[in-house]
Parts: sequence; structure tokens; C-alpha cells
Amino acid sequence: MSKQMEAEKRNHQKLGQELELFMSMEEAPGMPFFLPNGMIVRNELENYWKQKHYKAGYQEIKTPIMMKQELWEQSGHWEHYHENMYFSNVDKQNYAIKPMNCPGAILLFNSKRRSYRELPVRYAELGLVHRHELSGSLNGLLRVRSFTQDDAHLFVELSQIEAEISRILAFIHDFYSHFGFDYKVELSTRPEKFMGDIETWNQAEKSLQSVLIEKGLDYQVNEGDGAFYGPKIDFHILDSLGRSWQCGTVQLDFLMPEKFDCMYIGEDNKPHRPVMIHRAIYGSVERFMAILIEQL
Repeated sequence: MSKQMEAEKRNHQKLGQELELFMSMEEAPGMPFFLPNGMIVRNELENYWKQKHYKAGYQEIKTPIMMKQELWEQSGHWEHYHENMYFSNVDKQNYAIKPMNCPGAILLFNSKRRSYRELPVRYAELGLVHRHELSGSLNGLLRVRSFTQDDAHLFVELSQIEAEISRILAFIHDFYSHFGFDYKVELSTRPEKFMGDIETWNQAEKSLQSVLIEKGLDYQVNEGDGAFYGPKIDFHILDSLGRSWQCGTVQLDFLMPEKFDCMYIGEDNKPHRPVMIHRAIYGSVERFMAILIEQL
């Protein structure tokens, strides 16, 4: 009973209203409205994120919120994520509001000829995404339909994978330590519905597992919970009541670079395909903010 009372006392929706941080309105279910006080907190989180990324050698980008149907068909989202997406038709052309930021980052990587000397390319984006979550699952800022994902998309050579992932794991640890959060780590493997061949998936899972072992991190295997395009390392933050919330993620992707024909010119002056790493730390700025509010 005391734990339930403590949860009610710390409820971020209650505190968000009392402190005039954010509001939910029936005109936009699952899409929060931020008040001036809430924007102060948001801006602090986003500014800290930007400063850390600039120092770590990331380049900030911004990609459109809505892109043509053909792009999402090419990426595989149309087939594997269609039920969670929002759509529009403009000038007899079908569009989808982005549920993920990765295709936009790929288009930017492909916008010019690339050399091995440029790799790793590290793009960082605070990108607004929309996902059609079931109304019964919505929960304040913790589970919403419109949120800002603090994405990074890295394009690396095969030989750079383990060093870059090791670097990312240290970066994420530094972030969470700054806010005083403990966390758990999971290795999420191939789901039932996936793109690509099993051999490529096994190679990707082995690479992630190798880095976790090398870093001496305790982790659990979450069978079948990987993204449809690759396995991932998930970071679950423990809140003030000991509840676990999935926030950070590191995903290894051999498939998207192939689907979009991403290439760079290697030291041998021949074309090579990069490997893509998807990475988030807050996961959702809104969810991270909710966890912080309940820490008060």
C-alpha cells in the first residue's frame, strides 16, 4: 500500500499539471502539449544532449517529418510497421509521417560520394516521430503517439564496428551517470518477422555480444525482441520506485545500407558497403522527462 501511495505521490501526470509542465488534450490523444515551464526542462535536456554530441564528434541533422510512400516501401517500414504509421495524401501522392528517423539519415549519407576517410560518419538528430499506439496503452509522457527521439545514425566500416559500439556504450553510461540513473542491459535478438538472412543476423548478434562481454557488462538475452532490420542492445532505466523503462538502444544494421545501396570508396579505390548503427540514449525525450519528474 505504501508503494502505491508513493507512486501516486510521484505520478508525473499529476506533477506535470501541478508544476504546469505539460498537458494532454482530447484534441490530440497521446500527443502532449508543453507549457512554458515544461519547455525550460525540455530545452535543458536537449541542450545538454547537443553539447555532449558535438564534443563526441557527431554532426547534427534534421530530416522531414513526412516523406513519400515509396521511401517507406524501400526501407521495409511499409511492410513491417504499417499498422503503427500515420498517412496523408497530397497532390495525389501518398505520404507517411515518419515513425522512425533512419531513412532520412540514409538519404543524407547517400547525397554525395563518400570516402573511407570520412568514416565513421556520425549523424545525430532530435527527430519528431509519430507512432499509432493503442489508446489503452497511452500513459502520460511515458507512452505517447508523438515524441522526439534522440537518434544517432552512424555509418562505419566492418573493421570499426566493435570499437564504435564500445565507444557508444561508454557514452550512454556517462549520460545516465550524469542523471544518477541505474540501468539494466538486454541483448534483443531476431524477431519472428525480420528482413534479411539468418547468417547476417547471427553475425550481427555475435558482434553485439562480443562487445558486451569485452566491456564486462551484465546483460540478459531478450529473445525475439530485436528490430525487424537488426539485433539491438537495450538499456532499461530504473526509476525512483524501481520500475524499469526501456530508453537507450544500440542497433546494428547490415540490411538498410543494402536496401538503399549505401556505398563508400575504400582505400583500395573500390566501392564498399558501410554498416549502419542506430543509437538512442533518452530514447524519447518525453519518456526521459517523465522519469526525471518522478525523481523529484
